Amino acid sequence: MKEQEPPKVRARLAPLGHIFGFYRYGHRYINILRKPLPIYTLEIFSQKFYVVNDPDLIIRVQRYSKLFSFSHIIVATTRMFCGVDEQTMVKVQDGIADPQHGYLNSIRTTVRSALVPGTDLDDLCNAMLNRLNDVISGLDLASSDDSQDLWRLACHITTSASTKAAYGPQNPFDLDPSLTDSFWAFKGNIMAFMINVLPGLFAPEAYKGREKLINALQYYFHVGGAARASAFIKARYDTNKEHGMLTVESAHLELGNLIGLLGNTAPTLFWLLMQIYSDAALLDSLRGEVEGIITVETAPSTHRTDIRLAVDNIRISCPLLVSAYKEVLRLRSRSMSSRVVLEDTFIDGYLLRKGAFVQMPSYIPHSDIDLWGHDAGEYRPRRFMKVDNNPSRGDNHHTRSGAFRAFGGGQSLCSGRHFATLEVVAVAAMFVAKYDLCMQAGSWNPKAEPSSQSLATSFEMPGGKVRVKIARRAGYHPDARWEIVTPVSKVNFSFP
Repeated sequence: MKEQEPPKVRARLAPLGHIFGFYRYGHRYINILRKPLPIYTLEIFSQKFYVVNDPDLIIRVQRYSKLFSFSHIIVATTRMFCGVDEQTMVKVQDGIADPQHGYLNSIRTTVRSALVPGTDLDDLCNAMLNRLNDVISGLDLASSDDSQDLWRLACHITTSASTKAAYGPQNPFDLDPSLTDSFWAFKGNIMAFMINVLPGLFAPEAYKGREKLINALQYYFHVGGAARASAFIKARYDTNKEHGMLTVESAHLELGNLIGLLGNTAPTLFWLLMQIYSDAALLDSLRGEVEGIITVETAPSTHRTDIRLAVDNIRISCPLLVSAYKEVLRLRSRSMSSRVVLEDTFIDGYLLRKGAFVQMPSYIPHSDIDLWGHDAGEYRPRRFMKVDNNPSRGDNHHTRSGAFRAFGGGQSLCSGRHFATLEVVAVAAMFVAKYDLCMQAGSWNPKAEPSSQSLATSFEMPGGKVRVKIARRAGYHPDARWEIVTPVSKVNFSFP
């Protein structure tokens, strides 16, 4: 039977070679090992990992949710990242043997119902856009002579808007703005919690950041903040209470939600702005496109000019912007969908053993020239646009199901993908219409931070500081007041 398992890829320095490879290169190690195989086996001591490269096999794994469990992955990451005790873990694991019941299924169901296209998602998006208006207006108050760290700015914009929309009037990030730095200190060294060897000693800033977040969230739940929060925060908290979670336990578990809410939008926005402003032709094209969703009104009595950006139908009105965004996801996503094999299973003639892990890295299909063409390694902002109103896109390679993995798939499909997409493209639309960015220090093509390749990270982070000067576009209504129009409705983006 062993001969029927996926081919084994051996480490050069067995048995520790794969361990060193993952520790040093993180997700890139899978690419370094890259084999022209639909699926292969890595074995670290007695633990087997099946790496799935073929999109068709990925789809099959996702469909067999009773054989390949995502819930077991959630249990493991909750234990590592959220710092919960054994009493809480007993509650988290309740019903895990039955994927249709128990705590994890309840959380998954309630959160997805609050984030699918509909009234709850629209309310969340409108709250986010209203905060974006305030945050972006604040940029005009800064001195035009000052340069800004673009990465920190992206973190500030997305963290402020997302947390305000999610947590409501008692948003802990509003009460204590330093929590933004705490979160990114925690997220930036999250691998330390995955290794889980004295993280307080080896990653003190990340550890302190996590503790500060937990304390703030505990206070938030204690004073009833969830009662006035968004539908999905209310749903999470109510589900926690139904399963006997104490306030402090809800605070710990909310860390996992924060990672999902904040972890990828800031780097996506950063890389999208970098791609746009490093390409003058692309910037001009996008400005022409965004012009179509702008209205300019000047009051005769006051001569004040108001510019309104209507993002309600941005998916249809700005196809180049949405395509440029998706291309950033394709090139920069480093997500790794994982499952645990619950029983010996045959799939496409391969035997997958009970207890093994199935790994489905996004980077492999995203960089496959057979799926995306000879320029798979290049940034092509128009790659996802329809050509001549034909539903087939571009070179037609990436229409194959399973080729685009930025939001995962199956049980691990990101519930917040519509919210995150609107947030990033709305900020980008406002920037290209309103601001010029001038590089002051760094490069328009910075290298990714090596630590962002870790197995605990799903998106590349920038390496080194990129400082830009942000100024209103010369000659384009310099004294106008700008705002994103709300309310929006029927927020819904399609993904290949």
